[in-house]
Amino acid sequence: GGSGVYFKNTNVTGLRQGARLNECFFNGNNIGYTADISAEYITLSNCYFQYNNIGVIVRAGNNSFSGGSISDNYTTGVKIEGATLNPLYVNDGHGMFTGVLINHNKNTGAYTSGYNLHVDGITLGYTFSGCHFYDSKIYLKNCVGITFTACHLAFIAIDLQGSLGTMVNGCTLY
Repeated sequence: GGSGVYFKNTNVTGLRQGARLNECFFNGNNIGYTADISAEYITLSNCYFQYNNIGVIVRAGNNSFSGGSISDNYTTGVKIEGATLNPLYVNDGHGMFTGVLINHNKNTGAYTSGYNLHVDGITLGYTFSGCHFYDSKIYLKNCVGITFTACHLAFIAIDLQGSLGTMVNGCTLY
């Protein structure tokens, strides 16, 4: 509960054009943005998520994020959940984050650790291109086809548990 914006069952057919959110600010929510079951083809451009418990939760396919920042959230910046975790999330993943800063999602408020990215049970992949992940953890559990291309992965721990086909292409790691 307590999501700044919440989508579920968007019933997008035909041209596959869902909602578009541009230049939005999500601050001080339990969850900044939630794409729940069947919330498909939603595009977020240049949106900012800060001081939420969780910045973004995605449980549906075909969501796209470009630009903006998901930083300084208390426990998790981006949480993506799929069918292996919950069979109701049948059309999981196959979305993308392009040029998004996903930084410092930890050590604020009463919490001592957190995740920039927490992915659990994705069966249809996810793409991160040109994103910066700085100063927090990346956790991939029971995932297939998570791809990082031309990303900066700086001062982070990456924990892979049962993940297949994870690709890191042309990224800077330090």
